[in-house]
Amino acid sequence: MAKIEFLFDGEASVDQAQAIEQGDLPRLLDKDGAFVWIDVDGNDPEDIERIQKLFGLHRLAVESATTVAERAKITLYDDMIYVEFYGLHLDGDEVIPEEIALFVGEKFLVSIRRGNTPTLEHIRQRWADDQARVIEPQDHSGFAFPWAHHRNSRKVPSTAMLLYAILDDLVDRYFPIVEWLGDQIEDLEALVVAEKSREPQVEIQHMRSRLLRLRRMLGPEQEVLNTLLRRDVPIIPEEVIPYFADVHDHVLRIHDWMESYRDQLSTIVDLNLSMQSNKLNRTMRTLTASSIILMVCSLVAGIYGMNFVHMPELNWLVGYPLALGLMVVLGLGLYKTFRRQGWWE
Repeated sequence: MAKIEFLFDGEASVDQAQAIEQGDLPRLLDKDGAFVWIDVDGNDPEDIERIQKLFGLHRLAVESATTVAERAKITLYDDMIYVEFYGLHLDGDEVIPEEIALFVGEKFLVSIRRGNTPTLEHIRQRWADDQARVIEPQDHSGFAFPWAHHRNSRKVPSTAMLLYAILDDLVDRYFPIVEWLGDQIEDLEALVVAEKSREPQVEIQHMRSRLLRLRRMLGPEQEVLNTLLRRDVPIIPEEVIPYFADVHDHVLRIHDWMESYRDQLSTIVDLNLSMQSNKLNRTMRTLTASSIILMVCSLVAGIYGMNFVHMPELNWLVGYPLALGLMVVLGLGLYKTFRRQGWWE
């Protein structure tokens, strides 16, 4: 069900439990500075249709918001902007993207999610805890939204600030996941070096696929934030642009980490190939040394196995043990020589 997450009437926040069906929303939004944040379940077409009619959302944008696996993007309209962005969460060893669609006008912000993902509980709590300080900022040691202390801010909530808060929270939650990926890559490198991984190529390719999916997600998100940094975007006041620049800086930092992880994976691939080649070379040297020893012993056995009548050694009483002893002496001598040269491991 669609629900009001926050309603600001221009002076103070309004009871969040107030239902849209009561019909008071248009009257409240007539006031200067008033706006509403409504959260909609993307799996409920009736709610989406109702919100679309209430705020005049563009049909194509609504279709995009209800389509699975759309890339991050931003679309500018005369009186609103439409943003698609992604959150992330870990499900076991898999990084799962979570899509959110945001319609932002001067009087409203509509978020469309599927179920409760990505979760916005942290944003709700921050807005609930900081409204008094946002409206009448005072010096304090606790956390508050940055616009509560920025001397150039309007010192009141706005849809632009709410959009910033949502995007900032989503991007901030990327960092622990990206750090987790870095730890996984370091563990994989340690396993490859210690030769304890049974299928290093499969694990490396799996990690490469994770990074590729995240890089494909981050690229369009950079384009979204680049657009929000422009000074001709409707709904976004100039004093809010530095906050979007901060989110953009975080995305760039994450992108740089991803690039370094990709280089590290390439190094691990080269290391694994080098170790496999070196291991194969050691095996070939050992097999070659073994073949040489067997060839020398076969030479002795071949000479004494010709059985010519006039061979002087055929009638020796010690001929047989002497031939065996010669094979053993030659074999041991070659073995020690190869061990000294590093050909036998």
